[in-house]
Amino acid sequence: MRGNALDAIPDVRWLRVLQPPEAGENRSGSRRAVEDRHRILFGTIDEGFRVMELVHDGEGRLTDLVFREVNAAFERLTGLRDVVGRTVREVLPNFEKHWIDAYTRVARTGVPERYENYAQNVDRWYRVHQSRVGGANRRTRRAAAATQ
Repeated sequence: MRGNALDAIPDVRWLRVLQPPEAGENRSGSRRAVEDRHRILFGTIDEGFRVMELVHDGEGRLTDLVFREVNAAFERLTGLRDVVGRTVREVLPNFEKHWIDAYTRVARTGVPERYENYAQNVDRWYRVHQSRVGGANRRTRRAAAATQ
């Protein structure tokens, strides 16, 4: 791989994720290289990002959400720390229904949504873009959201 002007600029290696492959470089890249690029992007974007898993009871009703992934910006914007693997009810006992409804709609339909709403637990307004992650299988249904 030939040298690149971006390589000389500190703290912008994440921009390489957005660049086209250079001459002679494998277009698909190795799986590990792609994962590394995504991890760098995930860790350096200034929008809060999280992946939530929807938890259903035996009747198919949503009972909770589990934080599966969050980035540093999510922690900075929300003030929530060490939430991965924990449920929303555990972390935010008074989590508003409108947030749960949005996660449920996006996970069920697969149709992304953009909205702005207030989070009483942390006393902040958020601009959110939500998308389903993976397929529609109820057992593995997840939704990801980026927040400003």
